[in-house]
Amino acid sequence: ATDDPRFAAVVDTMVARYPSDLDVQMMVAGPALFNRADFAAATATLERVWRRDSALASQPGRARCYTCEATIHLQTVLELADSLPAAERWVRKLLALRPTDAVAWTRLAWILEHDVTRHAEMQAAIDSAVRHGEPGAWQIALHGATRRGDTVSFNAVAQRLGWPATGNAGAHWARAILFRDVGRLDDALREAQAYARLAARGPATEDRHTARSIEAMVRLERREGRLAAAIWDSIARLPRPEST
Repeated sequence: ATDDPRFAAVVDTMVARYPSDLDVQMMVAGPALFNRADFAAATATLERVWRRDSALASQPGRARCYTCEATIHLQTVLELADSLPAAERWVRKLLALRPTDAVAWTRLAWILEHDVTRHAEMQAAIDSAVRHGEPGAWQIALHGATRRGDTVSFNAVAQRLGWPATGNAGAHWARAILFRDVGRLDDALREAQAYARLAARGPATEDRHTARSIEAMVRLERREGRLAAAIWDSIARLPRPEST
């Protein structure tokens, strides 16, 4: 229901009726952000939730941490508002309360990944996330290596993740992006086509759409515009999930 812009009126009613309910406050930020594109209203709402729950955030064993959730949503809102320094400040505020929070360390690493001059800090945040129980944070190092065009670091992280040379859809997708970024378009095409073959075997239409889109991008960059157009025309006819 929250994907419907009309839901904002329902939320306004719920806020008036249940002003102390943090669940309701969290829902307020959704329509304010996604359906009204009102970053300021979403930020103010999430900051209120943060303040009201922050005294309890450091207590272990809590079933739900509203401050933690509000911080994650604040990061999203502030990134969309082009305010990465503010996003970083909020994540660091959460880490001051919960220094062993693996998700918070992962979020910090993701923010730092956007700035290639801070990738040493990013790696330190990844190490902290992994140490506190979030091994998936290593994926961020792949993004960092891709942004830098650093194939050596990329391959080292891929090896650490146990990615094979063939047969892993995520690996083919990531390598296709890397090779595009460094101008190795023949290699990028090979990886994109391998990804497309794997996606074609599965039931998810969206995966097939993404896979063929990457191939079309590479074809266009190889000056094969007619082939790119033909691919995009074919995937435009694929049925799309209702969620998209």
